[in-house]
Amino acid sequence: MIKFHRSAGALLILLFALCVCAQTGQPTTAKVDTKTGVITGRVVNENGEPHVNASVLVRPDTPEGLPVTQATTNRDGVFKLSGLERGSYTVSAAVPAHIPKSPDTRPVYKDENLVTLVLLKGGVITGTVTGVKGEPVVGIGIRVRLARDESGRSYGDMGRYYDNMTDDRGVYRVYGLPSGAYVVSADGGVENRFSSRMFVNGFANDLPTYAPSSSREDANEISVRTGEEVSNVNIRYRGERGSTISGILRGLPEENRGFSVRLMSLVEGGRWWDNQFRGDGGEFAFDGIPDGDYTLEGMAYWSDRTRRQSESMLLHVRGADIQGLDLTVLPLASINGRVILEPLSAPPPDCYDKRQPQFSEVSVTAWHRVIEGVKKKPQFVRRAGGTVTANAQGNLKISDVAAGEYYFSAGFSAQQWFLQSIALASPATNVKPVDVTRTWTKIKPGDQLSTLTFILAQGAAYVRGEISLAEGQKLPQKLVAFLVPAEPERADDVLRYFAAPVNSDGRFWFDSVAPGRYRILAQPGTDDTRYEVTKVRLPDGAETRSSLRHVAEGMKTEIELKPCQDLTFRLPL
Repeated sequence: MIKFHRSAGALLILLFALCVCAQTGQPTTAKVDTKTGVITGRVVNENGEPHVNASVLVRPDTPEGLPVTQATTNRDGVFKLSGLERGSYTVSAAVPAHIPKSPDTRPVYKDENLVTLVLLKGGVITGTVTGVKGEPVVGIGIRVRLARDESGRSYGDMGRYYDNMTDDRGVYRVYGLPSGAYVVSADGGVENRFSSRMFVNGFANDLPTYAPSSSREDANEISVRTGEEVSNVNIRYRGERGSTISGILRGLPEENRGFSVRLMSLVEGGRWWDNQFRGDGGEFAFDGIPDGDYTLEGMAYWSDRTRRQSESMLLHVRGADIQGLDLTVLPLASINGRVILEPLSAPPPDCYDKRQPQFSEVSVTAWHRVIEGVKKKPQFVRRAGGTVTANAQGNLKISDVAAGEYYFSAGFSAQQWFLQSIALASPATNVKPVDVTRTWTKIKPGDQLSTLTFILAQGAAYVRGEISLAEGQKLPQKLVAFLVPAEPERADDVLRYFAAPVNSDGRFWFDSVAPGRYRILAQPGTDDTRYEVTKVRLPDGAETRSSLRHVAEGMKTEIELKPCQDLTFRLPL
């Protein structure tokens, strides 16, 4: 009888297993589970007391924010989510009538972080709506729109708003409001979300009446703070008829999978309407439209899920109906593109984030301008084709682009990286790609353009700024800070210009800034500082950029940013 030593037998078994693996080609390592991330935390009020049964949403810190994971707090306000992919997440919580302590910020958490979310009771505005004889106006929409936040920043007519309806007494109550100044209107155009589908809106043709009984220009601003109730914001409803806009949309498919027509104000941040009436033959109509300047465009849908869109039509509404409009849908264009990453060959120690951005973290948007006649001044800029994210190889496609003129932007969450260039390849192989940051890109119906290249480079700097005031000096409202290139050869590099609103405490910041020499300055903005921030990079902004350089040269507030530098700067006013 042959006896095996235990260790020798084990060795033979191991060698046999290795041979089998080699012959079958099977891996010898187990699959690594990447879904091991955990996020825990509490949801509390301003006094640290728990919010019970609060709904908590956790989203990946990516442009799509998908997938969404949900949890509910226990009686101690505690929640826990496990089985997450390792990475960064945004976490939010919801409790009826409550709002986040900092509603305009989106903190990002790593998995394994301990999260504390503070929800405060929002403000309340309540009142009544009555007719000219004092009778209650029942079932009319109420829109409470934020005009200015607590820092004094202004919002357009399409900014944050909160809707409700009057009850059978003509009473309304809108709650969950953050601190700020609001305008309140009785508006037949507000969708009735609380009634059955058979509900007939008797106020659809009327213009909104703003508290106390005025047009938008003369509306009272109602100040409210979190946890505060402002009552007796009453409205005497005027019931004035607005204009009707109607016409026909042509070029629809025979199977007619549906179409839509949109009317959009040219005012920055202005209102928009989708067609309230739609006929089988392509007829459309809008009622209750106030005086103003608008663009009108139509869209149709095919059975294969493709769509076509009309060119934009400019309309001037001046107290009269506009009828017989004729729009025709045309094939949409598409743009193929790619994202290229250029890391530093030898990153300095300040570049602590050595991780390259994931292509899934980069989103691209095409912005469309509407021009009046032959004027080349942009009247209105909006997104077209939506926001597109690059795939795992860095390739992307912007689909469903209507004919017109466009400029492009890229957003990404990676720290210490900056947008270096955006260029569009020419159809001719021997022609240099066009720098599309300096000029609007003209797109014709059905165009198939390629390749639009976005280059992201490593080494972005971060600037934390603060306005330095002399004794007795006050900080002006609506102030905007600018960075402009100091190097003469960079004067025409649009992506070297940066703008940021100055907060009420005099602070501002610039991120994703390319290394180099800059001059820094602050100037008064307009009622909408967001437009001041945007227009410095518009292709039409050459005159604005030149003016900023001229002013900055006289101020001599120059800084030099090294790769990945984090700089704090005090700017004298």
